[in-house]
Amino acid sequence: MEDSENTFTPPSSSCGERKQPVVLIAQLMRSIVQMRHVDEVFVWLSNALVRSLDLPVVQLWKTELDNTGRFQAELRALTTQNSSLSQETHLNSQVLAIIERLFQERRSVMSLPVQYLFSPLQASLFAVYDLHYWAGYFLDSDAVFTPTRTVAVSKPISTPLTVIVSFFTAVPLSADQMRAIHFVLKQAMRIIVDRKFQTFQNSLASVQESPAPVPDAAPVALADIIPTRSQDLQQLQAANPFAYASIIADKKARRVYSAVDGCRSVTELVHITHLAQKDLLEALRYLFQQQKIEFYLAGGERVEHLPPVLSAS
Repeated sequence: MEDSENTFTPPSSSCGERKQPVVLIAQLMRSIVQMRHVDEVFVWLSNALVRSLDLPVVQLWKTELDNTGRFQAELRALTTQNSSLSQETHLNSQVLAIIERLFQERRSVMSLPVQYLFSPLQASLFAVYDLHYWAGYFLDSDAVFTPTRTVAVSKPISTPLTVIVSFFTAVPLSADQMRAIHFVLKQAMRIIVDRKFQTFQNSLASVQESPAPVPDAAPVALADIIPTRSQDLQQLQAANPFAYASIIADKKARRVYSAVDGCRSVTELVHITHLAQKDLLEALRYLFQQQKIEFYLAGGERVEHLPPVLSAS
């Protein structure tokens, strides 16, 4: 998620304009009738917490199965007050490592100084934006949900919904803020479970084994192949810009992903990204394996499997 982010101007200093937790839940109950996917709830929550509790940065993370069947943390919603705050400041490998550690330990951390958690350089970057404290709130549910976004796992694994809400703040969370956060998040989790929201994009019934490759398919050239971001991602982002907003760890893959627009061919991407062809092909293979992109031909035909011209080193 490199280009989409919600921002709010800081709320008025009038305490009367801040919403009480019970009011926020009442608003969520009214808004939720239009929502279908859990990510829409997460986006609503990040917006509401920033606006109502005067929090500079709120992130919502959820565990996902990757295409090898392993769990990883993925960012699903993000809201910031400061529009000049670069995402690289608070979305990077150090932050991801802290989030994954909390998922493994299944616990919350409340308002620790950033220098206790991050490198001196990273802590100094936070200080530039007056972000001196970090807190992570762990949530889980006994209800199980069936992931379906992996092609490597033959049988989807039912797992509990686990979430971490991450807060960057100028000062430690106050007792009132912590009580409000606890109430709002617990109630929101209950609503998600009770209403049986979709937690993954595809339904279990739609999961099928990958079809066998068509033999003797006509060869295609790099100039004929047009990468595009996954269609299920585009459809979900129409209602929710944070869908599948995982951090792409590989720097070259991030550069290629940002250049993919559904119009440029592989040959054009070589020129746009200024990468060597070998590096670009490696990045495309990585993105395809992570289900971030799909391949189409100029005539609109979808390429179901990795074309041989991209498989070659």
